[in-house]
Amino acid sequence: MAVLFVILVGAGAWVTFTGPGPQVSDSDATIDRTDLSVRLNDEWDLPESANDSVQTCITSGTPGDSIGVYGTVTVTVPVQDGFDRADHDYQVVMTLVDVGETTTKTGDYSGRETVRFFWIVEDDETLAVGETTTVRIRVRDGPEVLAESTQNVVVEEGDQTFDCEDAAIRESDRHSVDV
Repeated sequence: MAVLFVILVGAGAWVTFTGPGPQVSDSDATIDRTDLSVRLNDEWDLPESANDSVQTCITSGTPGDSIGVYGTVTVTVPVQDGFDRADHDYQVVMTLVDVGETTTKTGDYSGRETVRFFWIVEDDETLAVGETTTVRIRVRDGPEVLAESTQNVVVEEGDQTFDCEDAAIRESDRHSVDV
């Protein structure tokens, strides 16, 4: 009986002093894979139109005078059994270190997840095509950093394409303004 009493007291003390433990361990979270590109487009040229016409255009690519960050980040954030995922989420925080800009995407605790980034930042003339820039990626749970990775990415030249239709201006649509 004395041995059983000592075992129960020891187990109770262990649970009391150690607690249930963290739900997510920062040593368990990982940034498994990144596939990112940084594109700089200094140009801000609109396509030419014929006289007396209006253009309707659809454009794609990196907008003029901007930096685009495109790609995916795959993270693994394992959780212990009994963790209530409905009340928790985490953030994947991406920082363009040289530019000083940060964006955040929210994920849920589902184990392994791929977060997609399509991020446009105004060009502050810090970056140049062909130079290397630093991208820092952090996985955060509130103030706690679960995982961190730094990646050097070569800045590519961004481009922008236009698919336009010209429409002739009718005389009734013309407006003149006297200044």
